[in-house]
Amino acid sequence: MPSKAQLSPTAIVEVNRHFSTKPKYLPLSIEFGIYGTRGATVGARYDVKEWKMTTCFRFVGIAILLMGLALAGCRGGPSAWVVQTETRSLDVARTVTDEAREAVELGEVTALEVRTHNGSITCTGAPVGEVGTVRVIKKAGGCTHQDAEAAMAAIETFVEPAKGGSYRVGWRWARPRARTWSAKVSFEITVAEDVRLDLTTHNGYIDARGMAAAVTATSHNGRLILETKGDRLHAETHNGEIEATFSGQDVKLVTHNGSVQADLRDCLAPHGAIDTRNGAVHLIVGDDASTRLRANTANGRITCQLPLTDKSASRRMLVGTLGAGTGLLTVETHNGTIRIW
Repeated sequence: MPSKAQLSPTAIVEVNRHFSTKPKYLPLSIEFGIYGTRGATVGARYDVKEWKMTTCFRFVGIAILLMGLALAGCRGGPSAWVVQTETRSLDVARTVTDEAREAVELGEVTALEVRTHNGSITCTGAPVGEVGTVRVIKKAGGCTHQDAEAAMAAIETFVEPAKGGSYRVGWRWARPRARTWSAKVSFEITVAEDVRLDLTTHNGYIDARGMAAAVTATSHNGRLILETKGDRLHAETHNGEIEATFSGQDVKLVTHNGSVQADLRDCLAPHGAIDTRNGAVHLIVGDDASTRLRANTANGRITCQLPLTDKSASRRMLVGTLGAGTGLLTVETHNGTIRIW
């Protein structure tokens, strides 16, 4: 008899009903089996010559329910997860792994593009000229331990060069993905602070701090925490909060559902947009900044403590100029308060 690990979630219920001459009785034959990957069968056969019809239908219902549970398999999500260590070499570096964390030495890098489907991305800026590292944390899921191990074997991570000193970091399925497989791949990166970052995850948070170059961060579902002295910061999440500290000029912070906290006190001429559909906006702008400010909320209130000139304000709208008005900064929320100081 095969073990549970050898059984696939395929179940067959065969119901053969033959009515007798008695209207209230039903001869019934039921076979229930689970067929394994090697053709083995575990099950039982029930033969009842004369059961009351209501009893028969109840038994059939129970059998169908058991079949449904067997067929469900991993439809509710993986029931087994594995982590696997590996050592391999890449075209651009030597990889040494420990506890499913791959340490990859990078060569001279000017820009880094990181992509993952389910997982977080963390980047920490290091002194210019320091060799960066990439740590990959991989988790693979399946219906059984054996299925999860097959999923892990199919996960392929990469660090590959692009044009002009740019590198791509990510992962892919090395072979067609089975419907029962799942993967969570996260990246922890240390890179020189002057490297430009382009970070994207579908489900997970992004945390990039200590940078001094342009940063672009996108998450479909996840929080964004960003800190850079570069000339550009663009960040967007569909569901999640944004916390940003920025001292450059070009800023764009957008979330569909979540609050935004932006510290722009070191920006000399902030220019761009801060927008949330549902959430509050807390914005810090330096007194020495030079920008025109426009703020609007559909449902909420605006408070501002900046020394604006040419000011026009109401409960839900604010327009004014700070300093010489070099930049243009728009702040908007559909449902929430705006606080500027």
